[in-house]
Order: sequence, then structure tokens, then C-alpha cells
Amino acid sequence: MALTLNNARSIPTSSRAVIFRDVSYRGLLFGGLLFALLACYGALPKADGVNWVAVAIPGMMAGWLFAWGGWRRLREGAGNWLLVVADEGIHINLAYAEGYPIIHDDAPVLFVASEEMCCVRPVREIIRLPHRFGTTRHHFGAFDIVLQRPVPDEVVYSLIRCQERYAQAGKSGPFPVRCVAPTVLRLQWSAIRPKEEKALECLAGLCDAQGPRKIVFPEWNRLNARQRDIFLGELWRMGMREEALFLGRIHLGVSMAETKATMEKGHGGPL
Repeated sequence: MALTLNNARSIPTSSRAVIFRDVSYRGLLFGGLLFALLACYGALPKADGVNWVAVAIPGMMAGWLFAWGGWRRLREGAGNWLLVVADEGIHINLAYAEGYPIIHDDAPVLFVASEEMCCVRPVREIIRLPHRFGTTRHHFGAFDIVLQRPVPDEVVYSLIRCQERYAQAGKSGPFPVRCVAPTVLRLQWSAIRPKEEKALECLAGLCDAQGPRKIVFPEWNRLNARQRDIFLGELWRMGMREEALFLGRIHLGVSMAETKATMEKGHGGPL
């Protein structure tokens, strides 16, 4: 078949495959470097001696960030890749979790042959949401892979299972891979290298490349009750669980537990 689901923890490769990986470990290493510099500054000799508390606290933070970043870096071959573009098509890691240690029973990888791809288009999702500390503005970059035929139910079910494990791990934000329409897969492009330009170049070699598309979500305060129900459902399904629960509690006027139960019942929850 030209669109198949495989279970493979290793990275699919071919002679000219381009692998798009998570590099969020770089931010952790950079943070560790900053704390290490603070610890070094605190260790400098002063008139009243060295404040060892000012050395120990940033020093421990530096060690923790270096260890976490190094651990993520070492996991390169164990699932921290999102996309592989090869001559025959693309491989999408449905279990990709942005470098976080989420355990899956399997590691579903979706192969899409080039003849199954209709087009690819860059997407920007823009959302303004009221939150505890005022309005927050989110900009999310992604790629839409438009297919010739609908995504099979088997793939959709496997993808939902991966998304729920992602959410249960405490991650809030757009799921790395989403099925936003029967024939459209959306890949979030956060902390992925090579950059978007390289990804578009590679994907354009397999199918048509369309111009960028901007999706601007409506303002929450301008929506009526029915529109807010739809809006909350969209936030929940895309992975913005924390934001959906915060707004849902205000909208429904019930406890957080009741809000969560309502959202899971109406828009899907743990499998």
C-alpha cells in the first residue's frame, strides 16, 4: 500500500533521506551554561568571602540542565525525529513527543508514498487567549501534508492514542502530528532542524508546494456561547488542554474536575 502504518523505533533511511529531528536539547544546554556562569560569578573572591549558597543553587541548576540536555541529545536515534523525507515518500513519527520521555507500547511510523501526496503548504496558527496573567498570544508554525485520499481509520486511531499519551504526560500545546481534515496531516515545526526552508525544499521535490497559509483564531471575548463551545472543542483536540480547561471552567461555571470530565466526554479523552 502507498499509505501504511509501521512499528519501528529506528529511523527509516535510504540513500538520500533527510531526517528532521528535535533539537530542543540546545535550549537546555544553553540554560545550563547561563546558570554555570552565575555559579562562577558567585564563586569570585569578595571582601566578605564567598557566598556558597549563591554558588550551590545555580550550580545545581546548571548540572540538572546539562544532564537533561545531554540525555535528550543521546536519545537521537530513539524517537526524537519527526519526519524523514526519502526518494520514495515520507515517514512521519506519530509517537514524536518533542524530546520528552513519553513511553509508548509501540512506535507507530506512517509511511506516505509520494504518489499519495497532493501538496504541501506552510501554515501559521495565531491564537489570542485570555489567561491568568492577561492575554497570551500564540504563534505556531506547521506544515500541512495534503493527501490524495482520506487518512485510514487505523492511522487516525493510532495517532489519537499517541496524542493522549502526550497530553497525559502534562504537555500542553499543539500536538506534534494532527489530522485536521480527512485528507490533511499537520506537522508542528517546533525546535526541528533542518529549518522550515529545507523541509519545504525537500517536500516540494515529492509534490506541489503551495504558498504559506495563515490561520487566525477568533477573539474569545467576541464569541457567543455556542461559538465558545466549538472554540473550546478545537483547543482541546489540537492539544491546548491547559488553555481549554482554564477557559472551559469560566465558560461552564463548574469545578476544574467537572470541566475536564465535560471536555473529555464531548471532545475525546483517555483511551
